[in-house]
Amino acid sequence: MPHQIHCSLNYHFLSAVNLPVFADKVKTGVFGNPKNFDPSKEPSLPITEAELLVLIAAEQQAYAAYKQGGLSQKAPYIVARKLLVSKLDLLAGYVEVVAAGDAGVIALAGFEPTYFGEAGKQGLLTAPVEVIVAHGTVAGAINAECESFGSAHQYGCIVTEAQPLAKDITIDAAGHLILPAGQGYRIFFDLNHNRKKHFTGLAKGVDYYFYFYVINNNGVSALSKAFTIKAN
Repeated sequence: MPHQIHCSLNYHFLSAVNLPVFADKVKTGVFGNPKNFDPSKEPSLPITEAELLVLIAAEQQAYAAYKQGGLSQKAPYIVARKLLVSKLDLLAGYVEVVAAGDAGVIALAGFEPTYFGEAGKQGLLTAPVEVIVAHGTVAGAINAECESFGSAHQYGCIVTEAQPLAKDITIDAAGHLILPAGQGYRIFFDLNHNRKKHFTGLAKGVDYYFYFYVINNNGVSALSKAFTIKAN
């Protein structure tokens, strides 16, 4: 099981302006507190302060060029943003190992602590509690992801179109999902094992409801609560 407390992934979907502000906060939190995050000790830091500064500046410069130059500068901005986010992900993983479930240490590093529910304290496989959904780069595309439960876990996602699942549709303790006959709306099942999900061809202006669940060798979690977004 993962720690009961981990680093929130909300920074993945911060605006182009707010992402470097957040990254600078993490830089100060991690590299300004060597007592907690000692670069001479294991685990080793996955990036240096100087490298993070370069990535923050590169994202800001690429976004400024994109605003001024239009679509021709979009691709370089996307690359710069993805690179910065990927390094923040590495830092989040490092902080989680050092923090070992201590919310105070996670907050000190500049990340937001996210808590698992009571079932996690009892050793059961809990449903995902942190799900992020956002529009993709093309019309009718939506990206979704939940928090990481670590290695040896797989992730499923169910999406309903125009209305949520009925309240009596759940995953039971045996891992069975039973859908009543005659459902009056489309349901999408993402059966790949990745944590990050990608859906395309969705109807513009229609609400979509996302439910995540987790699988490991011990069983299947319940469904998460619904997370809703309107396709563009």
